[in-house]
Amino acid sequence: MKKRIMPIIMMLIGILFACAVTHAAAVEKTEYTVREGTNSAVVNVMITFDSKITEVVPCVVGATESQLRVLLNGAHVVDVSRNSLDGKYAKEIIFQPAGKTFAEAVINCTKSMRIAECRGEIRTQTDGKSIVILTMSLASHGDGSGGIKGKTIILDAGHGGSDCGAIGPSGVYEKDITLAVAKELQKQLITEGANVLMTRTTDRDVSHREGASVGVELGDRVVVAEELQADVFVSIHLNSFTSPDIGGVETYYYQGSQEGERLAYAVQKSLMDQFDLKDRGVKTANFYLLRNSSMPSILTELAFISNPREEQLLISSNAQALFAQAILTGLKQYFSA
Repeated sequence: MKKRIMPIIMMLIGILFACAVTHAAAVEKTEYTVREGTNSAVVNVMITFDSKITEVVPCVVGATESQLRVLLNGAHVVDVSRNSLDGKYAKEIIFQPAGKTFAEAVINCTKSMRIAECRGEIRTQTDGKSIVILTMSLASHGDGSGGIKGKTIILDAGHGGSDCGAIGPSGVYEKDITLAVAKELQKQLITEGANVLMTRTTDRDVSHREGASVGVELGDRVVVAEELQADVFVSIHLNSFTSPDIGGVETYYYQGSQEGERLAYAVQKSLMDQFDLKDRGVKTANFYLLRNSSMPSILTELAFISNPREEQLLISSNAQALFAQAILTGLKQYFSA
């Protein structure tokens, strides 16, 4: 009996070891190139991990006068590692754990810079290793205004991946419009000096768990905000109804949240100042995202995708930029009060 049990135990140990290796990817090598402009630069950082990385989503989560932080969603770094970057704009990059599903790249700069844009790409090698390429556009910091500089803001583009959300008369998906507006708002917020994290930056499910339920998907969006201790959480959605004549803008907060209420009124007012749409007002709701977020949180329904006129507005890139601008203005007013 003992002889039979021992091989089984050794096999289980081997499986556990393999799982540990799968979920822990250490940095082997970091390479760095930069293309400079007058007051800007495009920085490429190529990171070789010793095992497979399934997904990396870089999001700006911090930007101070001399330090930039990029979140790697899906990379699991066990130990802190430091790498010298001999460049005019960045001198060091540090990799460190940042929660259960995140690793963080901390870039120490030689000048006061901000990340205007950040993209990530994974290249899996035949030997099982992964190369992650971060492309960062750096620019000089704006002065910031409205008390928003230095604030950490979570932007949640509603739906995504397997969940397309509502569908407009022309076949446009809610998930595509919310992502476009959120990405535009991200750019505008960074220009103002805010720290920004997107729950998603591509058309994907936020949860990394295969076949995750709606509850798990929503829960993982809240986890992102809680782990990073954000100042506010903004979820962007579109409305829909059976009648194509119904339209307008409305913003929700969780009942009893005084700060959530104040944020909702500031954003709703700004949206109504920007667009000639029906004001459906500020309302309370028991939405999971609002109920389970400890920071001030709102869910804004920008317009009705089921309304043909409003759908055409929503798919316009110019209007998307104006929606983002209106939310930004509301956020600045909230932080200024």
